[in-house]
Amino acid sequence: RSEAGASIISEVNVLFKALMNRFSLKKFDLSDCNMPLAVYNGTRFLFSTASSASGWKWAASLLSQWKLVWRFGFFSLLKLKKISKRPCAPNFLRLYRALRDGATYAHPRELLSTLGHSC
Repeated sequence: RSEAGASIISEVNVLFKALMNRFSLKKFDLSDCNMPLAVYNGTRFLFSTASSASGWKWAASLLSQWKLVWRFGFFSLLKLKKISKRPCAPNFLRLYRALRDGATYAHPRELLSTLGHSC
């Protein structure tokens, strides 16, 4: 099993977008902010990217890649990359429509069926 974190906070997440509209929150593009990325387990940081504030982006990128491989393993990262390229991602729009129409699920298997778990 793999988890890529925050993977469903996206444009297709109509529930999250509705919350943003309800509370007048604005979406910001942080891709150019040079902010570090970190993995926190509730007790300590398991991983954090290297800072590129000094202007050496290529060195920071290389160091961050090395830290990822060291922490999570080369084959785990390859597996995550392979999973992320699958064309059959869960169909959250179908789930949102079903929930809007009053669907309930007595068992996780039913929910997965709505999401399209055959991927």
